[in-house]
Amino acid sequence: MIGRYDNSNGAPGDGKLHEISIITDLNNRTIALSNGERVLDEVASHPVYSNDGLAIIYVGAAGLKYATRTAKLFDVSQELPRKGGILTDARPHSLSRDNCRLYFTTPNGAFVASRTPNLF
Repeated sequence: MIGRYDNSNGAPGDGKLHEISIITDLNNRTIALSNGERVLDEVASHPVYSNDGLAIIYVGAAGLKYATRTAKLFDVSQELPRKGGILTDARPHSLSRDNCRLYFTTPNGAFVASRTPNLF
């Protein structure tokens, strides 16, 4: 489970992305949430994960960004190219299973951005 949350008891939260794990104990029929760990050291909104959870596209302070990881914390992110300004106001919603199509909305409607698969 992925969540952005305010853990500051009413003060403004940090706006950074935290992941929360659901812990189940079938023998005792209990469900609990982990404390949550920060996975992106930047304010992020509209996060969309790849299917394997190793890549993320989100809206950062400077616009649409992309980051990858091999461990719990995402590496430094980079801005996505904005061909013709189409991604300027983009709000990502999902990625295709092959990570080649990004489905997003803008104030002008819903769109799909695609790329050629990286075969190597």
